[in-house]
Parts: sequence; structure tokens; C-alpha cells
Amino acid sequence: PASAGAAAAAATGAAGTAAAVDPAPTADEEKIIRELVERMTWMVYFSEHAGVDPFAMKTAVAIANEYFARNAMEAVDLAQIERLKKDQQKAWEAETGASIGIVQWIAQKLNADVYIEIDGAASVTPSKNRYSATASIVLKIYEASTARLLGSVPWTTQPSEWKLTEVEAVNSALQVSMDKAMPLAVGQARARFAAELRNGVKYGLVLQRTADAKAVTAFRDRLKERVKSLRIVSQADAETTFEVWLVGSIEDLADLVVSVAGRVPGLEGLRQVMLRGRSITFTTGM
Repeated sequence: PASAGAAAAAATGAAGTAAAVDPAPTADEEKIIRELVERMTWMVYFSEHAGVDPFAMKTAVAIANEYFARNAMEAVDLAQIERLKKDQQKAWEAETGASIGIVQWIAQKLNADVYIEIDGAASVTPSKNRYSATASIVLKIYEASTARLLGSVPWTTQPSEWKLTEVEAVNSALQVSMDKAMPLAVGQARARFAAELRNGVKYGLVLQRTADAKAVTAFRDRLKERVKSLRIVSQADAETTFEVWLVGSIEDLADLVVSVAGRVPGLEGLRQVMLRGRSITFTTGM
């Protein structure tokens, strides 16, 4: 059997230093991760490109949302997505410069954790005034805040039973494909999301009125000890912006910020002024 020294050596890098290992989540963090995964908000839309049949893909989206409803999972309504796409086009362009897709932007606006993009097509075979269809779909699962791919599930059905109309045949084929693919997509997303949550959820934190650089530095150092990771995005007298990774909810971050600020001279008057999605803003009161 290998000695303790050999085991230690095996864990040592070529440069002779032990490889860094992230600490395992605590029991409390594991509980929070499970709760966050269970409470995930989902959004489903379809890939828009030349040749796609919007009617068929909207049917697939409706089937996906029915799956969420049956399983008591929070999902964004298709009509709400389409309304935002129509009414908020200019806002999306002004806010992002089209640097991210409008569907991802909508997912962020509606506080979705994950969005699923459906792509595919259905082919119909007619015979003696009856119709059979085959559906081939791909579900791509993305993390809403970063558009990171969490998984991909393809599925192709066998020909459907013969139906009286093309629409019935297509709907039948899509129902089978979506019923098979959705549990796989949800399983992939949950497993990947849970793994990534071990490093914390990414939140935006803004402190307004931060001319006292010494107080801001003290706040940053104290907060950094209480979260998974933290970095300053920008710092000025008017405001300082942070990115914070925390195993917890945005409300947990709000409570933590208030607690930390209360122990930093100069920040005793800090108060919350806005919370939207995964971003929270405070004013220092200076």
C-alpha cells in the first residue's frame, strides 16, 4: 500500500507545490444549493432562423411549458416573451448594443435562471387523406446570466399514427419528442447548475456615493471574506460596482451587505435603493 508521503506527493504539482483544491460546500451551502435548484425559473423559446416553422415551434414551447406546470416548476409564459420582443426591441438595442441576443436579454429581465432554445422541424407524409409526421428536435439549455451552454438534448420520433389533418400529425409527433426530451433536458440543466452553484451565484452589487475610498476598500475586504468570490468592476466617487459570487439568494446578499457595512466606519448609513433580478443597489449615505 502507498505510504502517506507517497499520497501527498501524488497530490503535489510538478513545481513541488500542492495543487489548490476548492473547499467542499458546507452542509448549509449544500442545503441552499438544493433549494436554489428546486426553485429555478425556466424560460423556453425557439430558434429563429430561415426555414423554421414558427407555428410548430410555438407548439413545442407550449408542450414544454405544460411539462413545467405538471411538475410544479416555475416557467415564463410564451405570451410574455413575445410581448417583450415586440415592445422592448429599442430598449434591448440601447441597453446592450445587440451584444447579447434578445432572448437571453429577456430571460435576464424576467429573472429566469435557465432558458431552453428549441430547434427542429417536422416532416409530414400524406396517404389517402390521412397524415403521419416525424419530428426531429434539439433542446439547447443555457444559463441565463452568462448564456453558458448547460446541455443539449436531441430527439427524433418514429412516424406518428395517421391523423385527419397535418396539424394533428405534427402536434402528435412534437408531443412525443418533447415528452421524451424534456426530462433529459431538465436533468442535465439541474445537474450542471448545481455543480456551478458550488462556486456561487453571480450577482451585481452597486454602491452609490463612494468618494471615501478607504471605507470602500475596508468594505470590500470584509465582504470578500464572507462570499465565494468578489471583484470590483468599476470604482469612482459617484459609485462602485462589484461582481459577487455567493451561495445564496439575492436577499441573502442584501442582508450580508448590510451586516458587513455596519462594521465599517463611514458606512453605517448604508441603505438599499433598488433590487432587480440579480443586481442590487445601495447608497452609502455619504
